[in-house]
Amino acid sequence: MNESLSSYLDNFGEQFFVANGRYPTVETYQLVSILLGLLFHTFCFVTIVPLVSSFFKTYQDINTMEKIEWRMRAVSSIHAVVSFTMAFYCLFIDDVFYSFTLVRSSYPTDVTLCFSAGYFIFDLVSALDTFH
Repeated sequence: MNESLSSYLDNFGEQFFVANGRYPTVETYQLVSILLGLLFHTFCFVTIVPLVSSFFKTYQDINTMEKIEWRMRAVSSIHAVVSFTMAFYCLFIDDVFYSFTLVRSSYPTDVTLCFSAGYFIFDLVSALDTFH
């Protein structure tokens, strides 16, 4: 990447977040990414995993606590696949890692990190709620 990180984020803001002439700060898109990660994993836990799991006879025969654990493990697996895909993009496709600078960061790496932070918050809250 030839342009600096701040100009890259300014260009991103011009393309996606321009509203009333104000641009987001770095903290804004990080918080939005964390929130979207949290909402994505919650949506998977509440909607997608029970829908897909209902096709398995094993899932239908287990008790409620085992169903919750099954759903948490399925969300964990979904997170692993999505995170791997995002990290693969950051490492091998995004051009920020081709330079020889010590600190490397780009918008995709920050989103990947914040998306995972959203998962960790989801996992912590669901574990505390389930196993208190």
